[in-house]
Amino acid sequence: MTAKVGLRAAAADDYAFALAIYVETIKPYTVAYMEWAATNKAVVLGVLKNNPARRLYERLGFAVASETDTKFMMRREARPSSRL
Repeated sequence: MTAKVGLRAAAADDYAFALAIYVETIKPYTVAYMEWAATNKAVVLGVLKNNPARRLYERLGFAVASETDTKFMMRREARPSSRL
């Protein structure tokens, strides 16, 4: 048996539901960031070379530390008395 899937106009309750999903999915990352920011330690991340997010990371203070054929490893040094 195949279920039918369709689209409908958004209802008033949809906003609260979407916000609840967003909060639950982003919360672990927000908590991890807050804990990291309190330690004032350097952070390293990997980004695919074709990912436009690289420009965002550079604006946030990350620099390319190394690279492979497909990705950049970026590092942001600790900042004295950094704030959110």
